[in-house]
Amino acid sequence: MNMLRTLGLLLPLACASAAWADADPGQRQAEQVAAFARLYGVVRYFHPGDATQEVDWNRFAVYGVQQAQAAPDRAALGQILRELFVPIAAGVQVLPENEPYPPAPAPDHDTSRITWQHAGYADGVDRDAAYQAKRTHRAGRPSSLPLSPESAKPPYMRAEGVLYPLQANYGKVADFPLGDGWKARVPLDLAPAEATITAAQRDALATLAARMQQAVPAADATPLTPAQREADVLVAWNVYRHFYPYWVDLTTDWDSQLLPLLRDANHPADRAEQRDTLRRLVALVQDGHGGVSDKHLQRSALPVWLEPIEGQIVITASRDASVQPGDRIMTIDGEPAQHWMERQLALVSGSPQFHPWQAVRELMLGPKGGALALQVERQGKTLDVVLHYDTQYRDLLGMTDATRPAPIAEVKPHTWYVDLSRVESKDLQPYVERLAHAEAIVFDMRGYPKGDIGPFVLTHLLRQDEHAKWMHVNRYSGPFEQVASTDDQGWDLKPAAPRFGGRIAFLCGGGAISYAESVLGYVADEHLATIVGTPSAGTNGNIQRFVTPSDYSIVFTGMRTTRHDGHSRYHLIGAVPSVGAAPTLAGFRAGHDEVLERALQVVAGR
Repeated sequence: MNMLRTLGLLLPLACASAAWADADPGQRQAEQVAAFARLYGVVRYFHPGDATQEVDWNRFAVYGVQQAQAAPDRAALGQILRELFVPIAAGVQVLPENEPYPPAPAPDHDTSRITWQHAGYADGVDRDAAYQAKRTHRAGRPSSLPLSPESAKPPYMRAEGVLYPLQANYGKVADFPLGDGWKARVPLDLAPAEATITAAQRDALATLAARMQQAVPAADATPLTPAQREADVLVAWNVYRHFYPYWVDLTTDWDSQLLPLLRDANHPADRAEQRDTLRRLVALVQDGHGGVSDKHLQRSALPVWLEPIEGQIVITASRDASVQPGDRIMTIDGEPAQHWMERQLALVSGSPQFHPWQAVRELMLGPKGGALALQVERQGKTLDVVLHYDTQYRDLLGMTDATRPAPIAEVKPHTWYVDLSRVESKDLQPYVERLAHAEAIVFDMRGYPKGDIGPFVLTHLLRQDEHAKWMHVNRYSGPFEQVASTDDQGWDLKPAAPRFGGRIAFLCGGGAISYAESVLGYVADEHLATIVGTPSAGTNGNIQRFVTPSDYSIVFTGMRTTRHDGHSRYHLIGAVPSVGAAPTLAGFRAGHDEVLERALQVVAGR
């Protein structure tokens, strides 16, 4: 009986292998690696065994890609997947797609079973982090972010600690297709004895480590091999697949992106090309926080501040005498600026209104010590200049264009201007009484707020306590976006005296992101002021990051934010002004801040 059953399985696999051999080699390899990728993510993040905690998962990603690429046929691929995962992950099964799963384990109410708890995406626990990951009945494993030794360990770092209330029953498994003729079952909880490393697993871990040491190139190798590049892709794809909180707001079919992304990476490349490959991946998730940096490349900034104005790249502030505010960039290293911008817009993530801001930031940052040849237009004449990447980016954040007033200024009798990107609460405190008696105040929120200035100002605008829950951290109970519950948070602000009771306006623009949008969300949803300008970036929520096998650091938004009703979409929409106003190049060159001028008209009742 067993022999006949085995022959019955081999016959369809043999037929499938014949068709498989006729397939395009690039597509064939991508499908093999994709099958490994899908199993890799579930086991890495959701299998609760102790042995999985001792695997160098980034190196394993490269090694697994190498093995999957080398499979001569589909039957061999299944065997390779078993040999990779079964020795280190108890209970994992890899089956032909047409073979039925064995009976599922009976539900188990033994609360001593080990399972993963994920509050957002994290690789461990960290007392100061917004996101955590921990196995029940196992001591917390510190994340890649260092813990200060003197800090008290939170309760969930202890074995008995939990991130959130435990589920009611156990014995859960994840059943899912791998593609290329295979499927898998992965247990999501284990009895203590099943989770403990066996002698056979200890041997398997040692063998795996030795093989990876021999087969996997260094992370900073140049050029990067196809296996390294595809490993970067599959690690990034899996983080987004299982933990990105904004799929609920998007129509992107992320599963369908895996094969083309792998094919795009299936050739050797230098580190710059690989960074662009990962940037294209991040662009697909539409996350304004999304970015890719190479840990082996030191970056600095140009000594200028750039902004997109009317589709042009304009210098709005400068620390280099060769260029002036109002200069329009015409060419970048000989390439027309418009062509350069079009290329960059395909590589940046987030909303359409934020794309140009992402692109100009990419121009502002470059290899430390490098030079950039620009041709700029000034008063109808073109000038050739060379700028150097020799400035700390944080030193540029205080730069502002010459059209804006001082950070705190009475711009008209009884009408004040406050730039929240240039002042902190301690700077504003001496002006509180004057602002409380002002007829009108314009708060500039086109940049990133400094320190605690956002909540400080909001408390002086509120009429009553607020308890809106607009930040939501997913608590994942399993792979593929299985969300058990959410941790819903807000700022819980209370009014502070004296109240700013005059006519209030906030300035807004496409460069206002994250913390700035938290402030603008209060302004809009608590009806605190009139918003003037253009829509904000539509990107908010604490960031998180992960590192790929080739040492690229990828940043993404780890929590979902909504409007203050707790459910209405904010992502990619942002704060939408009730009064529209946008800068023009002619206005800027003439010394006008057209958005501020329109806001002053609004607060004056015009």
